[in-house]
Amino acid sequence: MLTKKRRRILFWLSVIFFAAILVPVFLFSFGYGLGPGFVLQKTGSIAITASVTNAKVLVDAEASVIRKKNTSLITKSALVKNLIPGRYSVSVKKEGFWEWQKNLKVTPEKVTAREALLVPLEVKGEIIGTTSPVAKNNFKLPPSVQRFWELPKTGEFLLLGEDKKFYRHNKPENKISTSTLEILRKSKNSFFSEDEQEIIVWDENKITLTWISDSDKMPFWMENEYYNSLSTIEPLRDVRNYPKHTDYLIVKMSNGIFAVEKEVPQNNIFPLYKGRNPKIISVENELLTIFDDNNYIKIELP
Repeated sequence: MLTKKRRRILFWLSVIFFAAILVPVFLFSFGYGLGPGFVLQKTGSIAITASVTNAKVLVDAEASVIRKKNTSLITKSALVKNLIPGRYSVSVKKEGFWEWQKNLKVTPEKVTAREALLVPLEVKGEIIGTTSPVAKNNFKLPPSVQRFWELPKTGEFLLLGEDKKFYRHNKPENKISTSTLEILRKSKNSFFSEDEQEIIVWDENKITLTWISDSDKMPFWMENEYYNSLSTIEPLRDVRNYPKHTDYLIVKMSNGIFAVEKEVPQNNIFPLYKGRNPKIISVENELLTIFDDNNYIKIELP
């Protein structure tokens, strides 16, 4: 039989139990969590946008506590919230694709965002013949021009004349900054990114990026306007933009062509094609055309 005193004790025990549950839930909903030593800390998040839907995103903390989410059907993204500040091992997986991996740092009250390009284990391609296909921009260099660069957003061409001056449509260039033009002038191999916000410069052993747009538009991982993207012992033979994936490049090395993530030190590198000695002919409308073993081959880019 419950006496008045016992009922009072049960009531206060219920209140204490309810408060013990409610307080953590309340703090969790406002972005707090328990860090090392049971210290209350503001949490952060990791946002992954993948190139495919229903990919599994795994976030592994140092304490081996794994958080799992799948990329959505509409936005192809996943948000893992309420992570204690620190470093996390992140992987994105889907059957039939190479696994994307990255070590990411989570900071309080911020979202650490990355784009995960998932490349199929077997990329679709077909032989289209032995006759050279006509590229969309089959631009012929005028005799008085030493070098040229395509401006992807407009399809126009920036020309460097024999007089060492830059021109666009036979008129002196006055839209691009002097510092940007100087980078182009000094570089042996260079091109504009698809959104024209950076210049990619490369030689046999490295790729460097220079951000030429507003600094607040820089990717989270870039940090500085001048960025060493990739260094390799394997000689680089060609480098191109990866259509619609501004954090990635198409790179020709040795006997293969690869999708290469720009971010270091953990560049994700996936094979798009391996053969004898492939040569990149064009990258247009998410189609990569190459020449290898006396055949022209068209590859659908993931």
